[in-house]
Amino acid sequence: MARSHITEHFFDFLKTSGAGRGGYILLGPGKSADWPRDSGYTVVAPRNRITWILAHIYLATRAQRIFVHGLSKSILFSTALTPWVLSKCYWLIWGGDLYAYRHRRASRNNRAVEPVRRFVIKRIGHLVTYVPGDVARARQWYGARGQWHECLLYPGNTVQLPAESQEAPHSIIRVLVGNSADPENNHLETFAELSRIGGDFTVHVPLAYGDAANRERVMRVGQELFGDRFMPILGMMPFGEYLAFLQSIDIAIFNHKRQQAMGNTISLLGMGKRVFIRSQTPQWDLFKEFGVTVSALDNGIDLNLMSENLAEANKSTIATRFSLRVLSEQWKRLLDD
Repeated sequence: MARSHITEHFFDFLKTSGAGRGGYILLGPGKSADWPRDSGYTVVAPRNRITWILAHIYLATRAQRIFVHGLSKSILFSTALTPWVLSKCYWLIWGGDLYAYRHRRASRNNRAVEPVRRFVIKRIGHLVTYVPGDVARARQWYGARGQWHECLLYPGNTVQLPAESQEAPHSIIRVLVGNSADPENNHLETFAELSRIGGDFTVHVPLAYGDAANRERVMRVGQELFGDRFMPILGMMPFGEYLAFLQSIDIAIFNHKRQQAMGNTISLLGMGKRVFIRSQTPQWDLFKEFGVTVSALDNGIDLNLMSENLAEANKSTIATRFSLRVLSEQWKRLLDD
């Protein structure tokens, strides 16, 4: 684990919710140990991969529960060397971990790591996610046998609304495309379809993090197709400012072929915005199961806004299903049962 605004927010949440009882935070090899002293956890920050593996073996053997935030190569190899700890591991399923399966033959390194990934995932005792489709894929692709625990994982996956919820009026439709510079957003495919649509709209594209080469390509094509209607976002915004930005969006398009951008998707739906996603993704099945209205990219893109009735229904369901209260109850069960 590395220190970031996501992890800091997470441990602040555990502390204020009363779900956390202390323990150890094992940072990734070479990561800074500069962690807030009042976090309630003992931070272990090994300087290199060898000392990290030794620290992991020591702490994992003594621990009652091990929460794995990301299946890095260090985690994979150290747990493969200590298979007796896998039964008490709780894997918080990240999309990049699970969907590495699709790229398992893409390089020599991937082909070398994949058998270790399969060995570990198959034997992990607990699978933690709120997306049933990801559990099904873990079982299908890797033979995962662990018990599923439903959990929203992080505060970023709960509905987040700006402090000032009054939306500024605007006459031009504001379209959000993707959530980062990651090629998995399939920006160019979305741009091609949007460029064939008439109407007065602007295209807003978060590119603050992700693949640098893809960022340059997206910016070049976006400028060519949309000119001054293309609005790239190149810097990280303060959280409150970003929520206000999402509030100003009318339509969002997340053209991922896997589970991704869930925090943005949940918040936008909770704000009553229209969201396009692929119907073959696990998040499509999740929202449909909850009765949340999302639009299928398979049917093409249009710029019709969501009706007031559907928007209000979505807002109500998202507020109930994806709240901090729900997340707090889920973590208390994970940590205290």
